[in-house]
Amino acid sequence: MKNNQTNHVGFFKSMYSNRKVIKKLAKDDFKKRYAGSIFGVAWGYILPLVYILVMWFVFTFGFRTGNVTGSNVPYILWLTAGMIPWFYFTEAWNTATNSIAEYSFLVKRVVFQVETLPLIKIISALYVHVFFILFTFVIMLVTRVPFSIYNIQIIYYLIMMWILLVGVAWFSAAVTPFFRDFTSIVGVCVQVGFWFTPIFWNISIVPVKIRTVLELNPVFYFVQGYRDSFFGHVWFWQHSILTIWYWVISLIILFVGGWVFKKLRPHFADVL
Repeated sequence: MKNNQTNHVGFFKSMYSNRKVIKKLAKDDFKKRYAGSIFGVAWGYILPLVYILVMWFVFTFGFRTGNVTGSNVPYILWLTAGMIPWFYFTEAWNTATNSIAEYSFLVKRVVFQVETLPLIKIISALYVHVFFILFTFVIMLVTRVPFSIYNIQIIYYLIMMWILLVGVAWFSAAVTPFFRDFTSIVGVCVQVGFWFTPIFWNISIVPVKIRTVLELNPVFYFVQGYRDSFFGHVWFWQHSILTIWYWVISLIILFVGGWVFKKLRPHFADVL
């Protein structure tokens, strides 16, 4: 009974002590996702890269939207810096949503810390994300945008994204075995969120009242944060109100997600 009531602190300590096992499972999961294809894991890097290039071409040469960035930053850098955290967040959330069903053999037959299954998906998606962070630095070199001390903030925003990801992943992974349509709901949220998050358009173009509402979207925090880190030259504490809001909403989601997962965990084997 005591093990079933492990708190968040105890869980993260356990995750750290089993980090080698989790890392191996995440690596195997990443390879398995592209097993059987000719190019293998390369598809994990090719598809997002093609998407970024297509979006850059359409909005640069197709729509000819002008200076969307609001600065002298090249649009390809501005676009990539906003898209890579979005890619990571949505990829990790989507795959974590189905993690319990996908690894049902571990849930039903083996004594296993089930809470780590969504985290394995989050870590698995991290391989591609790290590549695109490095790719963004390459774009900075090519476009002659100088590096700066602000670049180290990417670590902070990545950690903050993890807090939110773990919360939504626990919640969606726990609910999906009982309500399979939840996978489609997550897909709809991703589609709607893409257009309402200023990824390829600048939030400064909308009226102040609407802008305030859009900034309540927690995903906006790290999308803007990545841009501030790569080229914006703005520290996260300079967005004091937005930072406080993100911390509050992310921690609430983390604890709610953990609570829901703990309540539903004993019943996973019955519905899988």
